[in-house]
Amino acid sequence: MGLVEDKHALRSSMRGVRDAIGPLQRKGYEDDLAERLYKLPAVRNSRVVGVYQAYGSEASLDDLVRALRLLDPSPIVAYPVMHADSIITFAAVERGEAPLFVQDPTLIQPLDIVSSERLVHAEDIDLLFVPGIAFDENCRRLGQGGGCYDRFIPHLRGDCLVVGVAFDEQICESVPYGVHDRRMDYVVTPSRIIQR
Repeated sequence: MGLVEDKHALRSSMRGVRDAIGPLQRKGYEDDLAERLYKLPAVRNSRVVGVYQAYGSEASLDDLVRALRLLDPSPIVAYPVMHADSIITFAAVERGEAPLFVQDPTLIQPLDIVSSERLVHAEDIDLLFVPGIAFDENCRRLGQGGGCYDRFIPHLRGDCLVVGVAFDEQICESVPYGVHDRRMDYVVTPSRIIQR
C-alpha cells in the first residue's frame, strides 16, 4: 500500500477505536486531559491560545477552556474557522459566548461570518491545541485528511507550542507520514505527555 492508502486504513481503524470509548469513560478521560493540559507551563505564559470545538468523538476541550477563562489575566481563546479549500483561520471567542461559527468543522464558513476584529493572526498564537485521529510516539499526527492544520502550522511563530490532544487509545505504533505532514511538539493524553 502507498501513503494515501495507509492513512485511509489507519483513519478508518482509529475512528472506530475512538468512537468505541463509552460516555462515562470519555468523561473521566476528558477530566484527566483538562487537568494535564492545564498544567502545561505554556498555558500560564500564553496571551493567545488556539483551541478547537470537538467534532464527533474528538476529545473535548470545554473544561480546559473554562479553566483558561478563570486565569488572571485570561488569555484570548481562539477557535478555528473553516473556509473553502480546507483553509482555516482562527477567531477569538469571548467569555460566555458560544463559538457558533465553529460548531461543525465539516461546514465551510464564509469569512464574513466572523468580524475582522475577531480574527487572530497565526503569528499571534502562543499555544495551539490540535485534534487528531491518531498520533504516535514521535508526535506524528493523522488528522481528518483535509490538511487544514498541516497548512496552518507553518504560519505560526517558531516558539508557538503545538500540542496534539488525544485519548490513550489513539496512540499507535507508527503514523504514516508525508513531506507535508506536521509533527506536534507534544502529544497529551489522559495519562501522559509525549514530547518530540
